[in-house]
Amino acid sequence: MEINRLAPMGVEERRNLIQVVRGEKSPTVWIRRARYANVVTGEWEEGEILLYGRRIAYMGKKEPNVSSETQIIDGRGFYLVPGYIEPHAHPFQLYHPLTLADYALERGTTLLINDNMILFHTFSPDEVIAYMERFARHPVKLLWWVRLSPQATDQTLAKRFRREEIRRLAEHPLVLQGGEVTDLFPLFQGDREALEKLQEVTEAGKRIEGHAPGASLETLTALVHAGITSDHEAINGEEALRRLRLGLYVPLRHSSIRRDLPELLRGLRDLRYGWERLMFTTDGSTPPFLRHGLTDYLLRIAMEEGMDPLLAYRIASLNPAAYYRIDGEVGMIAPGRLADLNFLEDPRNPTPVRVMIEGEMMWDTEGKTGKAAKKNDPRINAERRERIEVDWTAWAKGGASFSRSIAPNQFRIPWEDGKPFPVVHFISDVITVGREVLLPVRDGYVEPDGEDLLYAALIDKNGRWITRGVVSGFAKEVDALASTYTASQDLLLLGKDVERMAEAYRRAQEQPGIFIYHGDEVEHLPLPIGGGLSPLALSDLIGESARIQKSMEEMGFSHLDLFYALLFFTSTHLPKWRFTEQGILSVKDRRIILPSVPLV
Repeated sequence: MEINRLAPMGVEERRNLIQVVRGEKSPTVWIRRARYANVVTGEWEEGEILLYGRRIAYMGKKEPNVSSETQIIDGRGFYLVPGYIEPHAHPFQLYHPLTLADYALERGTTLLINDNMILFHTFSPDEVIAYMERFARHPVKLLWWVRLSPQATDQTLAKRFRREEIRRLAEHPLVLQGGEVTDLFPLFQGDREALEKLQEVTEAGKRIEGHAPGASLETLTALVHAGITSDHEAINGEEALRRLRLGLYVPLRHSSIRRDLPELLRGLRDLRYGWERLMFTTDGSTPPFLRHGLTDYLLRIAMEEGMDPLLAYRIASLNPAAYYRIDGEVGMIAPGRLADLNFLEDPRNPTPVRVMIEGEMMWDTEGKTGKAAKKNDPRINAERRERIEVDWTAWAKGGASFSRSIAPNQFRIPWEDGKPFPVVHFISDVITVGREVLLPVRDGYVEPDGEDLLYAALIDKNGRWITRGVVSGFAKEVDALASTYTASQDLLLLGKDVERMAEAYRRAQEQPGIFIYHGDEVEHLPLPIGGGLSPLALSDLIGESARIQKSMEEMGFSHLDLFYALLFFTSTHLPKWRFTEQGILSVKDRRIILPSVPLV
């Protein structure tokens, strides 16, 4: 199987398609009397659609010469639209790329452009390429970014992001962009080394995605000069317009931590030009949010906000294809394009009842999938799916061991009585601030004595150090929480009870995942793949992760997304205080508020 399924067709393939048009060769598939979206002109057209192999050969009124090998599909009663494209996926949010792709397929998203950060953190460049090429065997087309810097302050990780490795990955045909670029300050300062990394991506002919929340006109302008070509961080119409006016493409985000699409669309309602530079993204939403769907959910929201369905389908297909320069292969129902087609029962219901990928029916709500499917098989084409072999035991969190034992007293922090303590306060699941709080000190150790105050500790995955602190605004009644799911891949502990925190740590050593202790209850979300990923089908993982989120909400967690809050504890691209290997870091001025200490 061709790894790069978006490679331009060859001469023989072109000859076959021309022969189908001339009636000299029979199509492999004939979709009769189809009603289909022309997302270029904004029209619903009717006619015959002829396929040869993976591609569309003809759309029009002429009926073909068929053979006994031609598959005939009755298109009456359906509305056909191009397969949806997710331009900004994070495929390691408890799920992994294959389970995300399975779920996406059922909802009509036939191409995912994915963050490679976890791959880059965990494996050598050769292994990263091998995994990308293995994942490419899935029916859904899985394409990739190349990260330019880590999202956590970790000197070991930082060494991986060398220019030569970035160049090598950027030149790979399965990589379509660099980014998302979260370390913006060096670019704004004109730092040569930072600019040279982006230059490697630009010279490879690939796009570069920014991450510039709240950025001013001056900052965005500097980023355009640095090479940024799109940014998904607009949260209202004015911020989206600011990016459009500078020539950037704008993915309109609606996600588990930023539910902005209605506000964005209302703010853009009077936009006359520029719709061709907009896209939709779910921005790596965690499983509970995905119960609504993926791109199909965002399409539904757009139509509820009054958007014409044909414009919505264009934004979900042709616009990202044009942005990534792959519209010669995907993104529209047109001659020569790959036959990625969603069959809808109603143009205002974007969740398909059938999904065709490259000329082969891969999903059918009646259970009628590809050639090898049996009547009672799962509704994904099993033959294509089972070709992908991944040794998930190799995902060992970058060599993490968590082998060192921890005593309860190691979570306590020595402190001087009467001296204000620097508490990390959660304003949201994304944003933290620092607060100086006068806390009681008993026997020389600070006591987080307050309704929403918790001990917090980050333990090095290799057992060398521990960063300790106190957090507020996270939850109120949790006795202990242990999570191997963090951006830095270290182990996070939270709680009011240090004895139970030590017990939760021991449990997480044995069974990676998330443990929550509250009274006599213990909740566990197993994440056996590298401590951060579940092998469950995404439809099952949605229920399991929603159960964990609900339990935490009952303990006073009041933010949108528990799992991003855990992930972002160590994400040093976000304001303002974060847990790192050096200690609690003030992100803006790079000052260490409380240093880490060695584990002995």
